Amino acid sequence: MTNTIITILVIAAVIVVLYILFKIFKLITRILLIAIFLIIAYLTNPSLEKHTLKVKEKAEKDNVKFHNKSVAVSDFKIFSLTKVVDGDDERLVGAGLFTRVWIFRALE
Repeated sequence: MTNTIITILVIAAVIVVLYILFKIFKLITRILLIAIFLIIAYLTNPSLEKHTLKVKEKAEKDNVKFHNKSVAVSDFKIFSLTKVVDGDDERLVGAGLFTRVWIFRALE
């Protein structure tokens, strides 16, 4: 009888420990996946040249003259924002992430 009670208590303790380990493993796995995602985003953030190229392609496609304007990038390490600067006027026109740049506003 005593052996049965001890066996049941040991089995219950093992189940509780395995449950706690599983929960910790799930948390660690999620943290690792987020860390991997952020590292890849950091390493593949597009350069100023890619932003400039995309803005010029969009300007050619929309038949917009791009004289006296420049392209600036706000770099947030894991993503970047494309801005067109014309004197004191600065407009947000696109974003970059994972080596890609998207221009989502008209360049006018």
